[in-house]
Amino acid sequence: MKPGADASTLYWQAAFADQIAQSKQLGGLVIPRSFVLLGRVLASVAGLLATYKPRLELHSLIARSLAMAISRARDRETRRIIRRCVDR
Repeated sequence: MKPGADASTLYWQAAFADQIAQSKQLGGLVIPRSFVLLGRVLASVAGLLATYKPRLELHSLIARSLAMAISRARDRETRRIIRRCVDR
C-alpha cells in the first residue's frame, strides 16, 4: 500500500491476484515453510481488514520496520526486491 492509502478502500482480491502473478514471473522460486505459515497469518489478518474495513493507514504502521529491513538487507538482490515492492 502506498503512503496515505486507506485499508478500507483496497480491492483485496485484485491485490492478491497481482502478487501471485508477480511471484510466478520469478521462476524457480522456492518458498520456505516458515514463509508459508507467516503468509497464512497475514492472509487471515487481510481477511479481517477486508471484512471489517477499519480506517487504517497501514503504510504509516509498517514504514519504520520496512525501512530498517531495507537498511539491514545484506545482498543487493534482496534490497532491489524490497525497494521494488516499496515503490509500488
